[in-house]
Amino acid sequence: MRRDEDDPDAVRRWHDGISVFDDFVRACELASGFGFGWIATIALEDAAGYEVSQFGRDRHHYTIFGEPEQLMARVSEVRPVPRAPGE
Repeated sequence: MRRDEDDPDAVRRWHDGISVFDDFVRACELASGFGFGWIATIALEDAAGYEVSQFGRDRHHYTIFGEPEQLMARVSEVRPVPRAPGE
């Protein structure tokens, strides 16, 4: 993914947001490709106090903006990224 330092919205996404997916399987596909080992599930019953925006070509990808401590408190589960057989 290319970072555009001349685009204030892009800079904000990279510095202030967290990248999330609304589909566990899609998140696993990408996490595995980047070598990530764990995926956290964040439960936002309502978006109060958070800004959620969809960005990019992947319909499952969103960026959440909020206070890090509040987002950490919303983590409901942490699971290992499933590996393909033979890895």
